[in-house]
Amino acid sequence: MKSEIEVEVELRMADMAVRMLLGEGWVSVEIEDTAAGGSVLISASPQQAAAILFLAVNGDAGEEGLITKLYELAEPAVEKLPLSLRPIP
Repeated sequence: MKSEIEVEVELRMADMAVRMLLGEGWVSVEIEDTAAGGSVLISASPQQAAAILFLAVNGDAGEEGLITKLYELAEPAVEKLPLSLRPIP
């Protein structure tokens, strides 16, 4: 018997909200600029979503090798977003 699992995560920061809906093998990421308005919906892999969430919470502080790998994962998902909607530093 196979069951479907979904997880919803919401992160609110000073001027941004990031909502992630995670399913089996896929993630939908909604990023909202709560100060100026505007939002975007992107698709990401689970690995990209985890990297985005880590970098959004932690910033780029930490062991350099780990941070570099996380940016390598996250960057393709957010590289074309305007700065006001980029959830990573």
